Amino acid sequence: MKIKNNRLMKCVITTFIFSGVFLINMQHAKADTTLTHNRGITIKTSELKTAKVIKAPSDSETVSRGAISKGNEVVNYAYKFLGKPYVYGAVGPNAFDCSGLTQYVYNKFGVDISRTTYTQVNVGTKVDKSNLRAGDLVFFNTEGSISHVGIYIGNGEFIHAPRSGKPVMVSSLCDGYYSERYATARRIFC
Repeated sequence: MKIKNNRLMKCVITTFIFSGVFLINMQHAKADTTLTHNRGITIKTSELKTAKVIKAPSDSETVSRGAISKGNEVVNYAYKFLGKPYVYGAVGPNAFDCSGLTQYVYNKFGVDISRTTYTQVNVGTKVDKSNLRAGDLVFFNTEGSISHVGIYIGNGEFIHAPRSGKPVMVSSLCDGYYSERYATARRIFC
């Protein structure tokens, strides 16, 4: 009886998460599920061309049913531009440079941030790397000074328009290139 109740609970949680994934990500993401004993249900999205994994809580974990944060809304909107080409000086929506992407995305949410990386580093409030949240701006010293910006999406990753020949993409803060050049972060939404 306990096994049936556990399976029923996992089915209910899976249904809840699938509903949330489809409501939050209006891009009609396809999802695959894997049921593993004592590890819960793992749901992988396949539309975003990234290794995002959403893990359903186990029986001992709790589920937060709070509203989606502004930072997560920013991230979900930024995903719409994955694959758009990098063009120096471009401000979207068909092409971007790094600060053009951040300015364009935040403008959608009524936040008017300045145009360049050099000035965007002064908006919002400073946040430690260990306290990053979805929607925070992350800055890098790629040319000897702060010269690159992206939007933190969670799990140590950020979305950005990297450089000519590379489209808008998701990268890891742990990647050698970016971890060595990480400078600071700013929070726009408290």
